[in-house]
Amino acid sequence: MSKDGEFLGLYLLKQGVYFPVDTLSFPPQETDVSYGRSPNGTGSFLPLINPSFGLNNDGSSSIDEEVWNTNIDLYPNPTTKYVHVSTKDLTNLTAVSIFTSAGQQIYQRTCENCNEVKMDLNLIGLNSGLYFIEVKSEENHPIFLPLVYH
Repeated sequence: MSKDGEFLGLYLLKQGVYFPVDTLSFPPQETDVSYGRSPNGTGSFLPLINPSFGLNNDGSSSIDEEVWNTNIDLYPNPTTKYVHVSTKDLTNLTAVSIFTSAGQQIYQRTCENCNEVKMDLNLIGLNSGLYFIEVKSEENHPIFLPLVYH
């Protein structure tokens, strides 16, 4: 998509005919400013100062700032086969998930009663592209980290 703005459409092919599901002509975009529906999924499209992958576009944040200051290592990144997720700041980690850039969960691994976390994830077979790793603690605060797979 062009940063100068353009037309974007989602269509359904049914019996050889394309039916529009949703369309949008978006304006020129600003650096580090997301553009989405608010309220989430039903409202008008507008600039969103705080991108909200995996969360609602309601303009507010319920994420505890302390969670964002945790020490999570994701390496190597970019990767071609495996990725290592490790942290010493999050206790009681419950899950590590992988999502496509479209938000579809494609992998989940859980961990019970972990006080220090180090997980090796086998990514062989993924298509090249951008993914997001979600790390959840017992308090259920998600942390999303981008991952590039070649």
